Amino acid sequence: MSVRAAMPNPPRSSYEGIVERNVFDLHAPPSQADADALKPKVQIPKLTLNGITTILGKKVTVITVPPVKPGAPPTTVMLAEGQAQDEVEVRQIDEKGGAVKVTNHGEEQTLDFEHDGAKPSSPPATAATPLRIPAATAMPPGMNGIRPLRTLPSRPTFGGFGKQAAQ
Repeated sequence: MSVRAAMPNPPRSSYEGIVERNVFDLHAPPSQADADALKPKVQIPKLTLNGITTILGKKVTVITVPPVKPGAPPTTVMLAEGQAQDEVEVRQIDEKGGAVKVTNHGEEQTLDFEHDGAKPSSPPATAATPLRIPAATAMPPGMNGIRPLRTLPSRPTFGGFGKQAAQ
């Protein structure tokens, strides 16, 4: 015959106190939805609309893409409808409205000249001050504004080799 005792709580292990104190501040891994929210959102580059043309009946736009690496020059691309380059795809060009629908690194955008157009780098030039030319001074008679060149006296040479003659 064996005897068993029924206890409301089983005996605690000597290690359970460590788990409760959580001295290393351990937490369960976040759920997938929380992990996606914690990821930094990738900043898409700001495109600059430089121009739209319809030469030879084909709609083409000129767009400047900023550099990916710091210090690198920006890239300017000419794309027709349906073409893509550097993760920028032109979907539709409205030449009369001055707008271009693009897919910029996976995001749909509409570029227009007012908001996304190239801005002038310097203020517009103002009217220049006219250049004043001083009045001509009177020339001696017979010169007609032409002056002779100044000449240097020639040196005597020996044998034509540039050595000066002994005097």
